[in-house]
Amino acid sequence: MSGSDEKITIKVGKDIVWVDYVKVICLFFVYFSHSAYYTQTALPHVWSFYHPFYVDAFFVVSGYLFFRNPLPNGKLALSRLFTRLVVPSIIFSLVLFFPKILIRSTSFSWLQLLETTIGGRGFWFTSSLAVAQGILIVLLLFRVNKLYIYLTTAFFAYLISQYVLEPKDYLWFLNVGMAATLLVVAGGVYRKFEKQIDDFFSGWRLFLIIPLAALYVWLVYFNGNTRILGGAGILTISGIFCALFSTYVLIRICKYKTKEGSLVKFVARNSILFYFLSGAIPNTLAWALSRLYPSLGSPVTFYLTLLLSLPTAYLLSLFLSRFL
Repeated sequence: MSGSDEKITIKVGKDIVWVDYVKVICLFFVYFSHSAYYTQTALPHVWSFYHPFYVDAFFVVSGYLFFRNPLPNGKLALSRLFTRLVVPSIIFSLVLFFPKILIRSTSFSWLQLLETTIGGRGFWFTSSLAVAQGILIVLLLFRVNKLYIYLTTAFFAYLISQYVLEPKDYLWFLNVGMAATLLVVAGGVYRKFEKQIDDFFSGWRLFLIIPLAALYVWLVYFNGNTRILGGAGILTISGIFCALFSTYVLIRICKYKTKEGSLVKFVARNSILFYFLSGAIPNTLAWALSRLYPSLGSPVTFYLTLLLSLPTAYLLSLFLSRFL
């Protein structure tokens, strides 16, 4: 592809090692975060460190893969969107709905059941990713093959999410998905200019990351106006910088890994399945430990929840992957 050609072409290749490592690392922090949340363990400084990338990196990687290997037509892309994201999200939301009621001791509501499943409120990440990819697939249906059109569309979707829609939980987390479209397309931009970007941050220019890292630390620890993408859908300009910068640093670190074991491959290939289990497993373990050993305290309960969640998620995913 020439430097002036902005068309997106089909490019099929083997699994990308650094992509798999990014997925695995981010999944670890997802379980870390959920274990801390369900055990009511406050780790604000640690959370501030990984919060900008542990979910947003998935959006960027999703865009990298979306534009690296675009589907031959929009109809097939739409079909895969439903079979790989929408339908599994609804199914897992339905399966986990009733256990959540029991653990949280809340009353049953048909409206809540419908909103959680059909309404896409069970898993904010997969719902918003489905919205973001859906917006891009609409362009595919119209056979759009210019990257700048995808970028422009993502920019306007971001503006609408921040300045038109209210910061609240919409069905399928519509506002979050519209904002996330910008991160997804950013992954496509990186895919197109990957060599140029990596070459720029090489040699002595690699030290340019130091002042950017200092800015990152200031924004996440000391600037109260920085907002990273989450359930409410608020994503500030400083939040975009923190998400993209930390994701790029993570990518560069993972690119030093040229080989991967079977465990990394399995987790990466089943990353959505691990994500679906990332709330239920820590929640259940934290609930069980608090009742069996109420005197442990939140720090010990947190570490036990995290250490037990990871192998439990692996074993369940190993079992469930045979049927999915």
